[in-house]
Amino acid sequence: MRPALRMIALSFYVLAAYVAFESARDLITQDKAGESLVGIILNIVALAVMVPVAIAQQRTGRALGNPVLSAQANETWLSNYLSLSLLAGLGLNIAVGWWWADPLVALIVAGLAVKSGHEAWEESRNHQPGVG
Repeated sequence: MRPALRMIALSFYVLAAYVAFESARDLITQDKAGESLVGIILNIVALAVMVPVAIAQQRTGRALGNPVLSAQANETWLSNYLSLSLLAGLGLNIAVGWWWADPLVALIVAGLAVKSGHEAWEESRNHQPGVG
């Protein structure tokens, strides 16, 4: 389980770096996201599907005492947070012209990704080889 937890941790760190870079770039260049009805609908559908998946992963991971599945559930939640941040940012941009809301909220999600990566890495350090 240690290698799987470490790969999950690394994926959190890579995602955090990418989201932070893109968000900072958008804030610096004042790049305003375009509204896409298809994109909005896809994010709503993704949330409708993936929130129950994250809940199921979390419950199953806890019930089985499986830290890898629990870490995967955290990745699914993070994906859901990114979808929510996109919807909130686009909504605030459309409603009140706050173009900067989406990248700002995405920076917060990047911070959550770093935290989740740290937790997965620590779990990998605490996991005994040959157990589970």
